[in-house]
Amino acid sequence: MWRRRSPVDIFITESALAQIASECGKFDSHETGGILIGYHYEDSITISHVTGPGPRALHAPDHLELDLSFISKQLKKHEKSLPVGYEGNWHSHPGQRFIRPSRVDEALQRDIIRSDDYDIDTVLLVIVPESPIHLSDFHCFVFSSRWESYRKAKPKKCIEPFLSRNS
Repeated sequence: MWRRRSPVDIFITESALAQIASECGKFDSHETGGILIGYHYEDSITISHVTGPGPRALHAPDHLELDLSFISKQLKKHEKSLPVGYEGNWHSHPGQRFIRPSRVDEALQRDIIRSDDYDIDTVLLVIVPESPIHLSDFHCFVFSSRWESYRKAKPKKCIEPFLSRNS
């Protein structure tokens, strides 16, 4: 029997979009990034918070190593005070005209889904140019254990949910 695949709706708060743009502004020609924090319900993912890369991150023109200790602390802080969790990663691809996940990006997302350290079967990857300005500059890719390949999704701005005002 043929089944129609449900689209995945991605909602990102304006404050999360602004924080990503601010972080990108600090690194003109080098990658930067962080993690996406929020919640999911049925076929939608809402990103309410993001982290930066952390003070000990290593930035290069085509590579980024996040400060995992910093990011873990940020995630735990949000999880303690809000009903949110890890939803994925974001990073910049400076100087690229056509933005899409690299093979390294794809492998990392697959490893996250397969890992016992994460309790998720779907992960979101947001890739942006070095200076994101418009919502269309935020390229969203959804990876799922149910699909052979990732799916591109158009992000939508979301009104700040009640939980982001209390943080």
